[in-house]
Amino acid sequence: MTTATFSDIDNQVSPPFYAPVTCPQNRTIMLVCQCNMITSREIEDIVLSLLKADPWQLVVPAKVYHELARRAKCSGCVPNVVDIIVRVTENYHSQQASSPGELIALETRLAKLKQQRSGNRREGRSTSHRAA
Repeated sequence: MTTATFSDIDNQVSPPFYAPVTCPQNRTIMLVCQCNMITSREIEDIVLSLLKADPWQLVVPAKVYHELARRAKCSGCVPNVVDIIVRVTENYHSQQASSPGELIALETRLAKLKQQRSGNRREGRSTSHRAA
């Protein structure tokens, strides 16, 4: 005689309840913050919207929570939020990557700008000024 455990019976009675939820891109949606009921999809959407507004801004968990109008209560989710931010940011920039020729042209322009800026004296000090 075989006895069924509670989890066996529960899985047979309501399998859709335990089925993983997937979004249209076949990604599993994960509950990241239990305190605020925030899913990974919500965080990804916020990070993408922030990157579309300014691709070179520093996206941190505080910005994500601010956009969601919530706060990190126990902060147990912050490492997972950081992982999602890094993953989404890397994917965004890899999709936006240009050809290597454009990258080299950008680097040479930046080098010229840096050289122009370094030629100016700062703070109005003479070259013979010494700090004692």
